[in-house]
Amino acid sequence: MLPDCAAICAMLTTATGRKPDVVLGKPDPRMLEGVMQRHNLRPHELAVVGDRIYTDMAMARAAGAVGVLVLTGEATREQADEVSPPPDLVLNDIGELGALLAKKNKEAVRC
Repeated sequence: MLPDCAAICAMLTTATGRKPDVVLGKPDPRMLEGVMQRHNLRPHELAVVGDRIYTDMAMARAAGAVGVLVLTGEATREQADEVSPPPDLVLNDIGELGALLAKKNKEAVRC
């Protein structure tokens, strides 16, 4: 069992007798609006890095952002291969992302 937002919402609904008006959590893409506004970014300039397909990757897809799935948490390579649409990038761990970014940065400096 993985207690998550639905469990918390159910608890609050029971305690107050009222359902939440809005839930701003993953995978709702509105969660990214503040980051995009603060840094003057468009969705395709933003990457969502996470280990869950049904929250992190779903939010990236819904927002129009790049989805980077890391396999150090919940999702497996098999699940990543089966989901449609697939994540934009699937990495074994966050260190792999750091190495890719460092390589791109070196290439950009040479140009």
